[in-house]
Amino acid sequence: TEGQAVALYIPVSRATLGDVLGMEDLIAVLDANRTIADLLVFTLSEAEWRDLRLAEKTALAQVVARGATLSMRDARTLRFDFAELSGEGFGSVRIEAARFIAAPGSFADFHAADIVNYLGRFGLDLVAVGIVSETEIIALL
Repeated sequence: TEGQAVALYIPVSRATLGDVLGMEDLIAVLDANRTIADLLVFTLSEAEWRDLRLAEKTALAQVVARGATLSMRDARTLRFDFAELSGEGFGSVRIEAARFIAAPGSFADFHAADIVNYLGRFGLDLVAVGIVSETEIIALL
């Protein structure tokens, strides 16, 4: 990474977001380390994101307000309000590569080649995970 910043992906759960004392500690750590907060990416599964309650969304917003970003993992669809995701502090959406290659139409209603550009309009990156072969890389390009 010679001179390049490295992002640290940190899974976060609804249980963590709902733990008032734990969140106070996390916010204190973020406040004390603002210089690296933008290198921290908290990941949340699509299922957990959909089930967030108001208090959990508020806790997540406090994390984002301190400079961290969010990444949705295990996305089963790309039928989101991307302006909403971006506004909540998401910087990326992570999908399973093999599933996307096998059935891109199950993710979105528009052509697979247009998806990355569409997400980019909202400042979001599409990240394919679980790539196991060179042919998958070629198929994703």
